[in-house]
Amino acid sequence: EKLSQDAAIQKAVEKFKEYNPVNDKDRDKFEHYQETIPQTIRNGFKACETLGAAKAKEVEAEASINHTDYRLQLPQVGRTDLTLKDFNSSEQSGEASAPNAAPFLSVLEVKTVWSKPLKIKKDGSRGFSSPRLPSTPSLSHLRQLSFYTVSLSRFSPIPYLIYLSSDGYQIYSKNNCA
Repeated sequence: EKLSQDAAIQKAVEKFKEYNPVNDKDRDKFEHYQETIPQTIRNGFKACETLGAAKAKEVEAEASINHTDYRLQLPQVGRTDLTLKDFNSSEQSGEASAPNAAPFLSVLEVKTVWSKPLKIKKDGSRGFSSPRLPSTPSLSHLRQLSFYTVSLSRFSPIPYLIYLSSDGYQIYSKNNCA
């Protein structure tokens, strides 16, 4: 079911409120993150808008990916954050939009960056650092995305790694990343 942005944010915050903090520091984080989750999600919507994801004919969240490599005894399993089928982002070639072009796929892996709790102040309150988006993507995140890309290679997927924080977003693709 497609939700409005406000309804999706409200649902996420309600789900987060089910969490029970384990100690005082965790409670401070819990309260602070309730305030930053909505803007982080809004930045996720902005990142998707930048890519033109609303034009996708199909959007699937948490698609199960299974990959068998003959060199390994067990298959590998993963779940993509989002897969988008048949849409034209600004980074895709004109060939993909040709009338008889084969369907194509984009894989979006989303990572969040959160502010970290600082020491307790003299007045008893706790400050938080500003979340910093990475200037280069994490190698482990790139490996994860490459697994999805290899596993879905028959579709020639276009991978995107998106970092979100309450302060903004950063999109990594073949145009700005190895």
